[in-house]
Amino acid sequence: MLTSRMIEAFRAVILNGSMSEAATFLHISQPAVSRLIRDLETGIGFRLFDRRHGRIYPNDDALTFYEEVHRSYIGLNRISQAAEKIRKHETGSLRIACMPAIGLSIMPRIIADFRNLYPDVTISFKVVRSETAVQLVSSLDCDVGIVEASFSALSAEEGPIYRFDSVCVLPPDHRLAHKAVIEPKDLENEVFISLDPDSRTRFHIDLAFDTAGVKRMMQVETPMTNMACALVLEGCGVSIVDPMTAAIFARQGLVSRPFRPAATFSFRTLSSSRVSGNRLVEGFYDALARSVSKGAGLPPPARACRWPGYLMANSLAPSNKCALSRFM
Repeated sequence: MLTSRMIEAFRAVILNGSMSEAATFLHISQPAVSRLIRDLETGIGFRLFDRRHGRIYPNDDALTFYEEVHRSYIGLNRISQAAEKIRKHETGSLRIACMPAIGLSIMPRIIADFRNLYPDVTISFKVVRSETAVQLVSSLDCDVGIVEASFSALSAEEGPIYRFDSVCVLPPDHRLAHKAVIEPKDLENEVFISLDPDSRTRFHIDLAFDTAGVKRMMQVETPMTNMACALVLEGCGVSIVDPMTAAIFARQGLVSRPFRPAATFSFRTLSSSRVSGNRLVEGFYDALARSVSKGAGLPPPARACRWPGYLMANSLAPSNKCALSRFM
């Protein structure tokens, strides 16, 4: 019967070239090593070493046998390394379902930040509507959801809520591009690119215009803020979107200005009960907070705080405000 001690002795002799060196390596006596090798040869049924002039030499069978032993040790090392990564929560998988406004703006930055800390974690990422993200998290088909703040799920744990003042986006040559702040009256009879009518952000935007008694030309509608920004750049109209998407398109010349009265854009995180308290989820939340801060031009926030005002990219206007709160 083979034992792990016999295999260890054989490996030590091959690596060190002699019984005496193997004994030193294993911290046992040379006779003990000789006995283990002899028992191993008896157990496997063939000789492993030739003895000439007081020295031992591995024969062809020993070298072939050692290849298998070496592979098994590599496998054990990999298992040990995998166990260590699991213990430190450095491996595993994370499945994310995200609303388009975040998924198509800062999510690549979030994932890159997260992977810097957890390079061996497998990430599955879907851009879907908020209601679909809630369903995926509730059914345990996704671990984390990023949805409009008005959405929740009884079977999911609610994470941080992020709130921002939306901004008005304009083509570079628009007549209002010189203004520091845009108000509803400024957009009277402007072609307006609207968001999804079911969106909470759309509700706040429409309420601001209805309260001011201002009419817009509602000729274009899209559920995605990145598409709204792209349409604005093409001269199809103006729009009001979240500041992070606007900042992404500022690189292409899109002008963004604070809109007053404030039209709130907000989103929240949800996590499935299966991963409640999971370190990977917490690591993802931290990466999300850092990336949102960078997108808004702010220092990394604490997990529960109010952030001070900030200047939007490509804007000379007064500071916008955003807040992050955690509902426990």
